[in-house]
Amino acid sequence: MLVVALALTTLLLAGAPAAQAHTDRGVAGSNRAGRVAELSPQMPGVDLSVTQFGDCHQVLNGSSSTVTVCGYSNEEYLRIGPDGVWRNENSPATRLKLRLDGRTTLPANAAPDVPPEWRQVSTGPECSWHDHRTNWMLSTRPR
Repeated sequence: MLVVALALTTLLLAGAPAAQAHTDRGVAGSNRAGRVAELSPQMPGVDLSVTQFGDCHQVLNGSSSTVTVCGYSNEEYLRIGPDGVWRNENSPATRLKLRLDGRTTLPANAAPDVPPEWRQVSTGPECSWHDHRTNWMLSTRPR
């Protein structure tokens, strides 16, 4: 298994007016943008992208290796490989991502030191997820 560190950066554009973008639901505004800063190690056949103004991350794994996405405490959260996508049900990230604001009570088994419990969530080698590390969580605008 190959562990890949996904370094993602969200650019917070304080003071900039909200940009207008047309989406399938009408007009959306955002004062931030996301981009991939680094994929380490480099992996031919693996594509990492940031979508939805930095709110959503996507990995397409066209390689024969397994990509591991780490959770908020560096625990294994996702495995994306030729046999599909597997999610660690004991990763705190699994529960925290259920709500956009991340506010939830974690059960005792949702801890970084608990052995992983893998559940297959897709048979394809592609996964998208919301990540609070690149999402502005405060109600006030950044300065």
